[in-house]
Amino acid sequence: MTLETEIGDLVAAGAGADREIVRGVFARLREALSSGFVRAAEPDASSPTGWRVNTWVKQGILLGFRCGDMVDASMDHGKLPF
Repeated sequence: MTLETEIGDLVAAGAGADREIVRGVFARLREALSSGFVRAAEPDASSPTGWRVNTWVKQGILLGFRCGDMVDASMDHGKLPF
């Protein structure tokens, strides 16, 4: 099964998708994006803008946000909330 298919299946599962499976697929998506194997958008001469968006990559990123953990990354660790 391809990463694209796995992400499509998880998106279709909605809130019923297994969180740990989503996190594993998202980790593989991040790795593929970082290595350049997968791109969020690709050149496409037939498109008016010259680019084609890979919707499944966007969906995978959104899955990562939905099933990820919140961490405090502030410099003051929440002492000066905005």
